[in-house]
Amino acid sequence: MSLKCPSCEREIQKNWRFCRFCGTRLDLAQNEEFETTPPSSIHGNDAILEESPVASAEKEPVQPEPHKIDRETYKRIILTRDKRRRLALEKKELVSQVDALLEQVRAGLLTKESVMPEIQKIKQRKEEIERQEKEIGELPEELPIEKILDEEGRIRDKLRKLDMLKKDDSVSKETIAETKRELQAELDTIRMQKHLEQAELKKWLADLKQEISEKRKELEKLYVNLQLGELSKEKYEELKKQFTKDLEGLADLIRYLEGLLKR
Repeated sequence: MSLKCPSCEREIQKNWRFCRFCGTRLDLAQNEEFETTPPSSIHGNDAILEESPVASAEKEPVQPEPHKIDRETYKRIILTRDKRRRLALEKKELVSQVDALLEQVRAGLLTKESVMPEIQKIKQRKEEIERQEKEIGELPEELPIEKILDEEGRIRDKLRKLDMLKKDDSVSKETIAETKRELQAELDTIRMQKHLEQAELKKWLADLKQEISEKRKELEKLYVNLQLGELSKEKYEELKKQFTKDLEGLADLIRYLEGLLKR
């Protein structure tokens, strides 16, 4: 049975924490539909790693090269997802509006002729939304941090499966220990990459909060200039509209990054 995003209703994968299409957070802890691994299994794996001296390998993890995140790539993907999400929510609302109108017709509260103009407007808007969705495209892109988290999950899953092989007499303890050591080294490396990526995301988040604070101050100065007669009302409204749009975009990025850092 395929899983679907509760927001955009696109098909999703079990290991996703955010929908790749619209960015909606898929809360596995509260939604059993998306549950993939019981928490006890995860904790059990940690205990396995700690109890085995082989897990703390003498083999040092490969240190990834210092890097900076590509903020433009993050921004493009995040804002694309947010646009998809908004369009999907609006389309669902339009369908609900049509259903409500038809229900009133069935109940005899309205005539079919009276609701048809409104239904036609809704239909036109729905077609416009579908056109915009088509322009955005169907390809669900992954954020760099999501690729890292997915890889971490795959390695942890391998470690869980490896532990189950302890009961298999056809595999020696030495082979299991060696494989576990190799997987643990990979896990250490990917965790280091995750740490570095998250550290850069936190820096960006701080920069965005500073930027939003500065823009709010600039907007306040524009209002002061309006009151002092140094700025016309028309110009003020024009600038205010642009500042408001910029602030909303920054707020969307901040909310999304805060969500990513909770994963």
